[in-house]
Amino acid sequence: MRHFVSHFLFRHLLFRGLLLTFMVAVAARGDGDQQKAPIMLIGAHLEGRLDVDPQSGYNRLIRRIMPIDQSLAVYQRYPLVRALRKFEQTQRSCLFPASISASVALTSLKPDELFESAMVDFVSSHILTRKGQPMINSKEDVFGRTIAVQRGVGYTALMADSDRFNIIRTPDDKTALRMLEAGRVDGMYGWFPDTFIIAENNGIQLPDFNPDYILFETTTHVVCKTGTGAEPFVDHVNMRIRALRESGELQRILGPFARLENK
Repeated sequence: MRHFVSHFLFRHLLFRGLLLTFMVAVAARGDGDQQKAPIMLIGAHLEGRLDVDPQSGYNRLIRRIMPIDQSLAVYQRYPLVRALRKFEQTQRSCLFPASISASVALTSLKPDELFESAMVDFVSSHILTRKGQPMINSKEDVFGRTIAVQRGVGYTALMADSDRFNIIRTPDDKTALRMLEAGRVDGMYGWFPDTFIIAENNGIQLPDFNPDYILFETTTHVVCKTGTGAEPFVDHVNMRIRALRESGELQRILGPFARLENK
């Protein structure tokens, strides 16, 4: 009886040992497969810059910076909110256009979990007005006015005083530009150069703004997660951005409104 019990225990322990070894091997293989998967570059849809038009500036840029070898990286564009969620959930992923500061503000990711490529361009948000009308030079100039703000867009710099001016929410920049052109609002929340590109593409009068009164500003980059093996892809992106910048092609790709320096 004692021999039978000892033999049974031996076989039981042997089976558990073999099962544990198999599970560790499967997990290790899964991790290895994950590390071999191509980096996913996630494009965040931006009207006029990264949209359905293949000739929009950022679309043209992505075609120039993506490697031919798709085993290194693949690209997919998503609506903004979905792009942010996809970036959070996908281990081997990068986001464009983005910056570390903007990514931290819009996702649950921490600064030390991210690294970014060389700068692409510089963007900033302002209160835009019609040509020939007084420009907004300070937040006090907004008081008592009616401002168009796109749905889902925050305006943190003015939030504390939001009871001192009127807000009309619009579905997109184009609608806000039409309202501004028609004199239905006194100003609109907009980005430079994005809103100007949208105006030009749709035959709308270009708005005006004070470049020194800035609500938010950032540089744009490809932002990737650390520890996921994205470094070779970012090295490739940096090489392409540097070559395009030095040749003057980057300005031609992004258009005349794009600012390639911080100011």
